[in-house]
Parts: sequence; C-alpha cells; structure tokens
Amino acid sequence: KGEANGSIILNYGEVTEAIQIDQAPLHQEKNWGGAFPKRWVWLQSNLFEGRPDVAFAAAGGPVFGFDFSPSGYMLGLRWRNQFLNWRTQDGHRFPEVDFKIDTASGVARWTMVAEGLKYRAKVLAEAPISELIPVDVPGEGGLSLGAFEHLSANVTVEIFQRRGLSWESIDVLTSSRTAVEAGGEFAAQLGL
Repeated sequence: KGEANGSIILNYGEVTEAIQIDQAPLHQEKNWGGAFPKRWVWLQSNLFEGRPDVAFAAAGGPVFGFDFSPSGYMLGLRWRNQFLNWRTQDGHRFPEVDFKIDTASGVARWTMVAEGLKYRAKVLAEAPISELIPVDVPGEGGLSLGAFEHLSANVTVEIFQRRGLSWESIDVLTSSRTAVEAGGEFAAQLGL
C-alpha cells in the first residue's frame, strides 16, 4: 500500500517538463540478480476500484534451475483489514498458474488459482499484446531479453470461502492498474 509524492523532471533536449505526483500508487521491486527461475510470473497492485482496503501481490516459478524442479508460489492479499496469504511452503495448493498469448484477440493473460484450508483466490490479469514491454534480465552472458511486463493490466481477483466441501464466492476485486510480468520459459515460448 505504498504511495509516492513529489515530482519527476524530464529533459527533452532543450525542453524540461516537471510532473507533480501526489499519493500515486508505488511499485517496488527486488533486484534478483542471476537468481531468476526457469520461468516465472509476477503480479502486483495496490489500487483497486472503490477498495482502499485492498493490496495484492503474487509471484513464483520453479525453485531450482533444472528440469522437473518443484515450483514455489505465493499470493498475498490485504483485504477487509485482514492479510490472507497462500504459499507453497505452507502446504497451500496452486492448481493453476499460467501465462498465455491470445493472438486472435491481441491479449496476454496471466492466471493463478491459490487454495488454502479456508480461502481460495482466482486471479485473471489481461493486457494488450501491443503494449507488452520487453525486459532485460541477468543471465550467464549478462543482460538479455527474458521477460515481458505491463504496468497497467486489468486484473480480477475473486475470493472464495470454503463451505463444507465446496467454495462460495464472497468478493470480486478489480484493478486496471496492475503491474504484471512473465519471464523465462513463458517469455521464450513467445520468441524472446
């Protein structure tokens, strides 16, 4: 739920422009160096329509850099003054994690489903293919293209609560300002 205040000064040759920002949603990221997994997804937003109580982050991929490595995922959700989290190391299930490009519709899609004993989250993020940003990532030979990202994707997070043996939908959250990324093998299958 970070926010930024201040100004950004841009220089275009002889033209200088100052842009004031006030309580803008703040995105922070860790520099992983060469520790990127073989494939990964990452999603983050702290600006949901009409919901100042919500912040969301999810990420993961194979834990080790070899074939058949187990995958590790996490999904965290600040929601209704609670913090819900799902993590593979805590025994939570992630039965669906994927990144696909639909060339017919021109849309990139990230999907993730996380399940714990009490709550389930279903995430769908979409961004126009034409607006994907290629990202350089560190590798053995230095930096090279290895990921795609978008900084204002549309995301829907549906929250379910367990009712006996089934799941009941209890809330649907939407954001049009979600940062998303897919890299490694997910990006390689698209030609990076």
